[in-house]
Amino acid sequence: MNKETNKCDWCGGKTNMPNSFTAMSPIQPKMEEKIQESINKYGDKWWVGLEKDNPELMGKLASYDQLVSTVGRGFVCAKCLDKDNTNWIKYRKNERIT
Repeated sequence: MNKETNKCDWCGGKTNMPNSFTAMSPIQPKMEEKIQESINKYGDKWWVGLEKDNPELMGKLASYDQLVSTVGRGFVCAKCLDKDNTNWIKYRKNERIT
């Protein structure tokens, strides 16, 4: 196995994983739960109601959602990839596109 010479963009640890296309941020359960709470309260267009009631939280959730949806080149360690895959299955796998 190659020597761990690269730095994981998500956790900062060392990795031997190659440079590849990855999301700008891993899926974060706390943020996903806040998005789900908003969906439960406001429906499929949750951002409209949330922006009226709590624009600061809306800004944070919108920024987070953009980060996990934007792909770029980077290094991510196997541990982070495994954790992100588990979270993706739990929170995003059945996501509807409207």
